[in-house]
Amino acid sequence: MLRRRDLVLASLVPLANAQQELPDLATIPVDLVTPPMTAGEPAAGTRVRQTTAGYEGAGVHHALYLPTDWRQGEKYSVIVEYAGNGNYRNRFGDVSHGTVEGSNLGYGMSAGSGFIWVCMPYVNKAEGRNQETWWGDVKATVDYCKRTVRDVCARFGGDPDAVILCGFSRGAIACNFIGLHDDEIATLWRGFVACSHYDGVRAWPYEGSDPESARRRLQRLNGRPVFVCHEGSIEATRQYVKASGVKAPFTFVPIPFRNHNDAWTLRDLPERRRLREWLKDTVRLRPGFAGRVAYYVRDGNGPNVVLIPGSWGDHSSFHRMLDVLRPDLRVIIVELPGHGATQPADEAPTMRSLAENVLAVVDALDLKRYYVGGHSIGGMLTIELMGLRPKQVAGGIAMEGWTHHQVQAEAFEVGEPSKRTPQMLDVLGQLTESQRKAFGSVWRQWDGSAVLQSTKLPLLSMWGDRGRTDRPPRKLLRVPDRPNIELAWMAGSGHGIPRDVPEDAARRANAFIAKVESHMYAGPALDALLPVPVETITVYRGVETMTGFNMHPYLAWFDGRFWAIWSCNKIRDLQAGQYVRYATSRDGVTWSESRMLTPSEEKENYRYFARGLWVRNGELIALAARDEAVRPLFGPGLELRGYRWNGRWSEPFLVAKDAINNFAPRLLASGDWMMTRRDHKMRASLLIGGRTSPSAWKAVEVPKPAGGAMLDEPEWWTLPNGALSTAFRDGSRSRRLFRSFSTDGGGRWSSPVPTDFPDAMAKFNVLRLSNGAYAMASCPNPSGKRIPLCLSLSDDGVVFDWMMILRGRDTVYRYAGKDPGYAGYHYPQLLEHGGYLYVIHSENMEDIVLLRVALKDIQTR
Repeated sequence: MLRRRDLVLASLVPLANAQQELPDLATIPVDLVTPPMTAGEPAAGTRVRQTTAGYEGAGVHHALYLPTDWRQGEKYSVIVEYAGNGNYRNRFGDVSHGTVEGSNLGYGMSAGSGFIWVCMPYVNKAEGRNQETWWGDVKATVDYCKRTVRDVCARFGGDPDAVILCGFSRGAIACNFIGLHDDEIATLWRGFVACSHYDGVRAWPYEGSDPESARRRLQRLNGRPVFVCHEGSIEATRQYVKASGVKAPFTFVPIPFRNHNDAWTLRDLPERRRLREWLKDTVRLRPGFAGRVAYYVRDGNGPNVVLIPGSWGDHSSFHRMLDVLRPDLRVIIVELPGHGATQPADEAPTMRSLAENVLAVVDALDLKRYYVGGHSIGGMLTIELMGLRPKQVAGGIAMEGWTHHQVQAEAFEVGEPSKRTPQMLDVLGQLTESQRKAFGSVWRQWDGSAVLQSTKLPLLSMWGDRGRTDRPPRKLLRVPDRPNIELAWMAGSGHGIPRDVPEDAARRANAFIAKVESHMYAGPALDALLPVPVETITVYRGVETMTGFNMHPYLAWFDGRFWAIWSCNKIRDLQAGQYVRYATSRDGVTWSESRMLTPSEEKENYRYFARGLWVRNGELIALAARDEAVRPLFGPGLELRGYRWNGRWSEPFLVAKDAINNFAPRLLASGDWMMTRRDHKMRASLLIGGRTSPSAWKAVEVPKPAGGAMLDEPEWWTLPNGALSTAFRDGSRSRRLFRSFSTDGGGRWSSPVPTDFPDAMAKFNVLRLSNGAYAMASCPNPSGKRIPLCLSLSDDGVVFDWMMILRGRDTVYRYAGKDPGYAGYHYPQLLEHGGYLYVIHSENMEDIVLLRVALKDIQTR
């Protein structure tokens, strides 16, 4: 009867015979030498012996290497490595001692830079030493690993979200046997590298090596990426993983040498380059699945960008472009059916079905606003998605996305076929002949001409010039000559743009996205604006030296009446004693006598700012900010107060500390309220909450804009697709509005960017009308003069393509001795009611004025 060990050895004989036909690794010179382990203290570029707390005095130890670029206080990805079995030697001269000192894999992966490298022991608890063969005490080995990873991250700046587990031979099996031993240790890893062997592929002489136990461990993989390599053939592991049904992104790479050792990573080989590319992508991309569709996310606070590889390409198709794409962009790469980890392939795909796979990811991630781009068939899908989801797509980036199958022959004739990368050959190798033919014919059944002729969305259409100076005209490319479609020729590139000119392609994409993000105004020139018919109504007329200074007006409709509040002072703004007044009207034309809402606290050196009228759950709350009368704004005691109306105004209650809002809170789709906020140091943010109590808020920060612009008086609104837009006036005097977007309900915002919307550094207000259009009241004069007061309109809330004058005449002060900057029309706020649009504002900061505009008069643009 054969013993289990004999069965194992017998199974290795065919592999050994196959290995004899492969070259020897020794014929390739090394370009890296693994640093020796010393007994010194941890330092950059050194590898030292360490023992984790709880094992002092014993022989148990690990090897710690800090990269050459290590600096205290900075974050680093971490590679954790397990060694192969000791007492191993084969006929080719390969030797393994099973020690942490003898491990090489992690050093070859990182070349000693950018990664902390830890060689982890197997613990022989009974003898207090490292175990050279198999596992020692499994529980102790697992415990030592958990403690050490936490300690390295805490003490040396290891990033707990970027820890890679790798191993050679026994260590490859340990990736799952130890690394996925229980739910706790399984959560430590970002990805896995198993070099020579894989847990569960064959039985080994220890308990738990059976396939069923291995599959239970494999279930803890939870969709994370795995790089599997083996000398000779990798097919046994590939088939085992396929049969397991586990859904995760596996990369299978055979090592074309006969040697069973990890020293191949110390040589400049194509396989090492693939491993390093995989490592780079794994620490920057988070994998996920929408059903069976695999996708990869590079986190960022900027706009969402969905990228689709071309035929036979996986997510690595954009590896080099990612190096240059703006780091703030949130990039999502989608793998099509039969490509990468999206399995199985479709037997009869269509362009529509492929687009629906991409949309499964879009919907799973709830991408309310995104750019879509792709190469080859991915570029065609870009056009298809622009037609299917025009309200979600911010713009398209098509890299050789042929509008019609005849473009190839008509524009470029039939040239040399594109060179296929090892990754593309991997994809092709996993498809049947019928699947290859079915996928390869999809683009021949499709025509995107109708979309390109009708879409209003911006599109960047990139084409490789094939080294030609006589570039084909748009007609042959079937790319219409329309203002929203930008044609870009990529010099020196063939069809494979992301591979041929990745840096140039990424820079073009960056510029295109920046251009679209900055485009907020497409209306007529300011000197060509036409007036809109308005009715002018005086809400309150100031009294010189008594109530001569009036500003910050707000308007609301509640309980059958218009309500208005505003800030009032004797002579000028910001002085102590400033307070809030209010008035009401049944028809918006005839207004009641105004009264004080807040007290005047001139002697106490406090002032009040009117901050809006909030209709919340059937009650009216007037908002007023209070602070010490200091310059510049604001005092350290700044707080936002609320006053409830119940036949009279209530005593004030605290709404938010260290906060002055710009307009009253508005509802989010989540049921929460949101308002913009500045603190006493003039830092802009947003407050979300107000659902359970008008005093319950959570602050959400907005990233700082590039260039150090001073953002002020933010305003926000909801776009048709559910995304949110916030705009800011720029205190740095660029005379342009800045803008930021959120696609997750206000929890995260892109970095504000300057737009082309002109601004006089004045407060503005945006309202979505009942007909779906967006209206903005603002002073767009870039000279800084707050004349004229204008109304701008937009269909999508992103680009305002029409502007009209509400009030354009120069104003005349009624009271002498005022600052010239007070002239004009200030602090507009919009309200729609009864077929009219109302615009309340301050004139010369002396009077509170209301404009009434018939909606029919602003719908004829």
